[in-house]
Amino acid sequence: MSHLSILLSTPIPSEATAAQQQSYVTYTLSSLHPLPSTTTSPISQTPTITILESASLLSGSGTTGLRTWEAALHLSNYISLNPHLISSKTILELGCGTGFISILCAKYLSAKHVLATDGSPETITLMNTSLFLNNLTDGITPIPGQNVTNKISTCELTWGHMLPTGESETFPDFLSSKSLPSSSTLAAGLNQTLLDVILAADVIYSPAVIPALIATLEDLFDLYPAVEVLISSTIRNADTYAIFIDMCRKKQWAIERVNFGVAERSKQEGPWYGGLGEGIEILWVGNTNGRSGN
Repeated sequence: MSHLSILLSTPIPSEATAAQQQSYVTYTLSSLHPLPSTTTSPISQTPTITILESASLLSGSGTTGLRTWEAALHLSNYISLNPHLISSKTILELGCGTGFISILCAKYLSAKHVLATDGSPETITLMNTSLFLNNLTDGITPIPGQNVTNKISTCELTWGHMLPTGESETFPDFLSSKSLPSSSTLAAGLNQTLLDVILAADVIYSPAVIPALIATLEDLFDLYPAVEVLISSTIRNADTYAIFIDMCRKKQWAIERVNFGVAERSKQEGPWYGGLGEGIEILWVGNTNGRSGN
């Protein structure tokens, strides 16, 4: 049988199956300064991030962590233009999905340490592959939970459940064990790592998940009263979005809309997003009144 005959006789995958097929997607980060030239690359290059993802997935498919959504791209532009929000700080990402935001913070924005979390083991495994693609692993192959020069690590976290502790007694000890080398003063019980910023994108997608998300944020505020939260959302359902805002206010948390709109497509230089008629908005949430950043 010829190759053409084999190809013609191969069944076409269903639309659902085709949507979940993975591919390598490279995102251009035009908001960052070009990378300096080197002996191997004499021309300065625009920074990029390569992700292994299912780029054709539709929202609501039940596997939303397997692709990078527009709210994440919008948040990436915002923190790229405001790197002081990330630089030298300890970052926790909730619902990291493909890990695009966490990789950006660790690779280009000089975060002290990034802990990327998601409730899906499959998503965490896929993200570890993307860490490898972006030179953020020490080994030849990606290893789940592997630290990379203490810059980034991954962890499974289900909202509404107890925060992970690993082999430590508390979450703060667990976070410190991820962000500090074992030979540091942590061994003497000193210099426990503080959490500075929580990032999340497209996590307000259903009324059913909001109480658990609020519960996890409350746990983190109890441990780190000064932590600041940035949540980027594509507003597909205004009522769902309003439920989240209302629950934050009932907790007496400070909440503000960040003044950062989506640029017109013709003015974007990468990553390209928006233009589908759905609004994208970033919320700042804090345990105290007022914001310290932009």
